Parts: sequence; C-alpha cells; structure tokens
Amino acid sequence: MRRPNPKKSFSVNVSPKESQLAYVDAPEAMKLWQVNNPAQSSKFAGSAHLTKVGLALYLAKAVLGWMVLGALVALMLETLMGGEEIAN
Repeated sequence: MRRPNPKKSFSVNVSPKESQLAYVDAPEAMKLWQVNNPAQSSKFAGSAHLTKVGLALYLAKAVLGWMVLGALVALMLETLMGGEEIAN
C-alpha cells in the first residue's frame, strides 16, 4: 500500500575542502597561551587572596560531601526501618 503523499527528504553534501586540514607547527593560539617566564607568572598581586579563596572552596566541598553522605545514610536507614510499616 502506497502513501498518497510520501515524505520528502534531502541531503547536503559537505565540501571536500572541509576535511582537508592543514596543520602548522606553532599556531597563533598556542603562542598566546604559552607562559614565557614561569617565575614571574606565579608571583602576582592576588596570590594571597587566591590561597584564602582556594582554602574556603576546599572546606566548602568537604562540608558538602559530608552532608551528601549523611543524607544517603539517613535515606538508607529510613528505607530499612520504614519498609516494614508499609508492608503491614
């Protein structure tokens, strides 16, 4: 049985030039991201502030981890202890 209005589809052929990539030894983006002098790059004005922020973020992650662990333990206890009441 044939449909009166078959669905039409079309395809797009990609240009073959898009798959011909030219690699270079030192692209512009890599030159911008390279650190030329590592001794000077680590010493900047906000390094002490970033250390405090890093410690605060680390402690916040630890507290969040303990809270998630506590919630999982509470859910397991509720499941184990409360399951009997539902069955009766």
